[in-house]
Amino acid sequence: SSQQPLFEKLLKEKIAQGKLKIQLKDEEGKVFEVKEEDIEVGFNLARTCNFGNENREVNQNDESKEIMFFERRQEGEGKIQNEKNIQEKERVQENKKNTVLNTQSKNTNPSSAVKKRDKKKENKEMVSSAENIFNNYLLAFGGPDGVLIPYDRFRRTTLEDSILKDIFLKLLEKYKVVIISNQRYYDDPRTKELGLQSRLINYIPPHLRKNLTLYTSAGTFKIGFDEEGREIPDESYNKNTYIEPEYVEIILSVLNEVKNNWWREYENNPSLWRNKYPIFNFREPEIILHKDKEDHIHAITLLYLPSKRLEAHNLEKGEKDVREALYKEIKQKIENRHPSFWNEFEVRTSGLTSIDIRKKHRTGKRYALENYLFENKIHPENTLVFGNLDYYSEDISFKEIKGIYRFSNTPHIQQKGFRYIGSGLGSIYYFMEGLLNNQDLNTLLAQKYTNLEAALSYLRKEKQSPKYNSLTYPEKLSLLFEIYHKFNLTYTDTASWTELFIEAMDIKAQLRSALEEVKDSYSNYKKIKDYFANIDNIFNKYKNLDFIEFYSAIDPRCARTLTELLKIYINRLGKTKDDFIKDIKNEVQSLNLPISYILAGYFQDSYYLRYKESILKEKQARSPPEVVYLGGGGKATTTFLMTLLAKTLYRIACIISGSDDGGSSWKIMEALFNKLGFYFIPPGDAAGLAIFLSNDSFKIFTFFWSESEEKKLADYMITRGRITADSLYPIWIKRIEEVLYLTEYKTKEIENILPLLDTQRLKKPHDLILFLSSIITLGELLDRELISKGIIELDKTSSPNLLLIGAAYDLEIIGKKGVLPLEFTSIDKLLNLERAQFIPVTYDYERSALVGKYESDKYIYSQTLITDKGHEEFLKELFFAHRIGTGYTQKDFIIHPDVKAKFYPEPTKQAIEALRKAKVIIMGNGSLWTSLIPVLLYPEVAQILIKKVKEGIPVIYIAKIKADLETSYGVGVIEKDNKYYLKIEEQLSLGEQLEAIRKHVERVLKEKGIIPQGKQLQLNEIITHVIVPQIDEKTREELEEVELSEEDAKKLKKVLEKGEPQISKYIKGVQPLFTGDEEQQIKNQGIKIIKAKINDLEGIKDKKPVYRNEFLVEVIKKIMDGGERKAKLNILCVCNYNYNRSPAMEMVFDYFIKKEKLENYIEVNSGGAQEENKNGWGATNQALTEAFSEIFNAKPKKIISKSLSIEQVRNADIIVVANEEVLNTIKERFKGLLKGKHIFILEKLKDQIEPVKLENKEKKRILETKQIIEKILWPEII
Repeated sequence: SSQQPLFEKLLKEKIAQGKLKIQLKDEEGKVFEVKEEDIEVGFNLARTCNFGNENREVNQNDESKEIMFFERRQEGEGKIQNEKNIQEKERVQENKKNTVLNTQSKNTNPSSAVKKRDKKKENKEMVSSAENIFNNYLLAFGGPDGVLIPYDRFRRTTLEDSILKDIFLKLLEKYKVVIISNQRYYDDPRTKELGLQSRLINYIPPHLRKNLTLYTSAGTFKIGFDEEGREIPDESYNKNTYIEPEYVEIILSVLNEVKNNWWREYENNPSLWRNKYPIFNFREPEIILHKDKEDHIHAITLLYLPSKRLEAHNLEKGEKDVREALYKEIKQKIENRHPSFWNEFEVRTSGLTSIDIRKKHRTGKRYALENYLFENKIHPENTLVFGNLDYYSEDISFKEIKGIYRFSNTPHIQQKGFRYIGSGLGSIYYFMEGLLNNQDLNTLLAQKYTNLEAALSYLRKEKQSPKYNSLTYPEKLSLLFEIYHKFNLTYTDTASWTELFIEAMDIKAQLRSALEEVKDSYSNYKKIKDYFANIDNIFNKYKNLDFIEFYSAIDPRCARTLTELLKIYINRLGKTKDDFIKDIKNEVQSLNLPISYILAGYFQDSYYLRYKESILKEKQARSPPEVVYLGGGGKATTTFLMTLLAKTLYRIACIISGSDDGGSSWKIMEALFNKLGFYFIPPGDAAGLAIFLSNDSFKIFTFFWSESEEKKLADYMITRGRITADSLYPIWIKRIEEVLYLTEYKTKEIENILPLLDTQRLKKPHDLILFLSSIITLGELLDRELISKGIIELDKTSSPNLLLIGAAYDLEIIGKKGVLPLEFTSIDKLLNLERAQFIPVTYDYERSALVGKYESDKYIYSQTLITDKGHEEFLKELFFAHRIGTGYTQKDFIIHPDVKAKFYPEPTKQAIEALRKAKVIIMGNGSLWTSLIPVLLYPEVAQILIKKVKEGIPVIYIAKIKADLETSYGVGVIEKDNKYYLKIEEQLSLGEQLEAIRKHVERVLKEKGIIPQGKQLQLNEIITHVIVPQIDEKTREELEEVELSEEDAKKLKKVLEKGEPQISKYIKGVQPLFTGDEEQQIKNQGIKIIKAKINDLEGIKDKKPVYRNEFLVEVIKKIMDGGERKAKLNILCVCNYNYNRSPAMEMVFDYFIKKEKLENYIEVNSGGAQEENKNGWGATNQALTEAFSEIFNAKPKKIISKSLSIEQVRNADIIVVANEEVLNTIKERFKGLLKGKHIFILEKLKDQIEPVKLENKEKKRILETKQIIEKILWPEII
């Protein structure tokens, strides 16, 4: 060894000088020629192995060196010649059969066979068709979740579900494979969790199992297979890992003691622990025994312990988590019983929530692999390991084994010692295929997009099957969707869908060229919108491209939209492909959006184009609301707000209670809590309100009326009613078809059925295709992420709820960290909520559940029981509670004792900001205890309410007219003259309800310390106006007599005692409103009472009286008009980009305003008509500024170019536009908002002024503008 460096140098020199040739021949007669560069590789290999020295040390901490070394060795050994070459065979035969090392001088005459060799073949690198260098390697897999089979948190997936199944089986024909897993081998009969036998082995043919070895239960149980595929547990290995019965008894005794103590501690204060671990699904910890068939226990696991490894926790700095504390307690208690126990055993934390106990030194994934290498005499450098570095895996321990080659397919987790090869199973497929195809590692590692290459290879194999050519175009697309998702192509930062499409479809040369250009341009754009805009440019560049084919190749969402809607257009609507394309192009022009944007929809940008910036993640610019409503999302509220939107131009925000726990909403919330460990906001009111705020009859019909008007639509729709099915996507596609058809051909019939407002007509929206594409995309998301995984079950589930939950998942409002208070930007855009917004008062549902207190001081738990249960006495107080369970009993709720508490629920920033900017606040018109007071239990909301009253902002309370179960007691059914009638023993008067509001606001403000304990808050500090009905005695008596059908009477009797969601709908009649001197007391406080006459009401006949919405709107308008008035006349100047013409106008107008000293009466501003951003926006036209200064001898107003906002257009009294084209642009962009505005077109006024002849364009523009304003416009303005 001391002469080794010299010897190595000598060999290199001799080969380089051509004086030496070295050949190696193996036992089968194959000859390998050694090149100069192979010498170093060979000696490195010898030094690394150091045969015979069991204490060798290999320094391979530097992963890059390790991989490079392996690659270089592959290059050297891989350059071998083809054994089947006839000339090579002749040369081999001339050499001595037993020669292992043959050196010969270059001057030796070559054999005759060598002389005959073709020179071209001699220079060409050939790969042996015989066994490749890789065949000598062991393939080791961690996981197998995420490595061999798709990851599923409930461990229900199998090898059958994996794209790797077929190729893995081929590998088993050729390679030795070892799988090392933390999971059990056998199923667990108690928990029903599948073991690896069921998930993996049962799908491997018996004759292939002989090449497979498994180490399960964290390497404590080893099992192989014989030639017939029968299981052969390795007794010699397993007997060293199983835990002797006497030790099992010690471990179980301690684990049971520790877990029971912890669980008692949790049950004594569940609120405390849920506050610390807000996304953990608390359950009693379980002890899992990892057994074999002989009931030997190889490992023991304690499950379901909260830890810091969770994505979200609220532990103090330095505070130990539960698992860490129990880990130390277990260790200490066992040591106390058996002092030397830990010499033989080890305890370790595992995954997110587990603690494992197993034998020391001879268990774990690392030891398992080391054992296999030792037992089978395999050198580490002959081992390829594929591991998953996610939290649920222990594969990271493989990095402790020196010399092996480690690869990871876990995105976003980089770990020293592992080479990232691409995301998901697709990257593993790529490497497996490479091994089977005898590719060298250097080639495999050079590929950047392994998933995509694997997918393309898989697709090419599919194309070779006989059935492929018989597939229709939609069927080929379906195959592409399947490949795209299974190979995880959303993690490839390239135009992977386009690549698949080009490979799959038989397309013309021109289309291929265009799509190649799309691929090449992908990396040039960071923003999705810019990328899509460029795609339109490419399409327009080529003539005669097929529109459907081209845009189907851009994005999977576009392909789905085009396929589904084209089918509906042709098969159901009787239209043509050209009609469909025309509608798309018209919408593009109307919305000024790229075609792909319209076809992709508002959802899943972060999935399909995760590496580009989505406009939905940007903070949305929104003008502050003028009208803010506080309360719930019932029918009275939604129809009132719809009418307010239709009859006015007010901007509206609706702040809704977040405490509902009944009906369809509760099913979804309960499912999320049970499966994911946290609650979401009640989706029902929020989603329903959002849909109605769109004020779009088509969208309301699609999402809401198609379900709420189920009986009336029986003859028209198959998809009517709430949804019960295995998947959502086909239901929504069918509903789209039905709604489109009915809107197109049955308009009048359907309008007579639907509860349309007077202002509404059933018609298609201006963003029809974008709306429908978004539904299609959202349906696919919900099926893939929530429904197919069993998180949500479709059992009479409402579409509005699904809309909200899907949008929340897509925007990451719900995710690994629980619920984040982000804005629903996609819903805002989908429903065109420019002038309206729905705002949950909180996202912390768990801590804002409701508990009511009766006058007797008894409690009632949950909103459902408060609003839908018959009460025996009045409620007097309402509290927030921490909902720690999914039931309706005391044990499921912990009442918040103090609003100052750290985890008292907080209102959203959006709610507080809306209240601060409000010009009028409206509340009421709904349930007192469950809609309004929950919003007022936030001290921040109550404080702003009082502040707004002090500022002179109207706060209007709309008294509910119809009788309400939650403000009544003694509700029941009486029988008289063989008829059934509703009985209400007593109801809270309006004065008592207003007093309840006052007391709750006062309570939370005092608890928070905002007002002194001794001060009594007055009602006139909270409310300025009260709207009440004026009902005569006769009408009141008629309303109070409510006859019930026998069926309704029986139903009501049955459910009043227990409470059931939605039974309040049986309650009819009227509330007592003011009694005694209540009305006068309210007036004495200066609160204005506005009375609605009988003709201002409706629903009298049905005994469900409500206000006419038009009446309420008129009242609100009058109150607002009597308040803060707009003092200034507003002039708006508009050109295309706000850089030349409109700044000139604004400068000149500003000059005349200041000259006449009219700043307090007139204001002027400007903007660009174009919505699209452009380079240079945000700049000032310096040349224009200089021209103005020279002409007027004054400093002009500084103007920065910007796009028009909806606020500017809405506030404008006079709009001056550069020309007709600009006017048309803003008309299209701000539909309906130009009504009633005074509009002047500058271009048309030029004929009335003296021509200006100047070469300087900016001076000419200023002088022309000056003449027009001074001679024509200014007199009009004055």
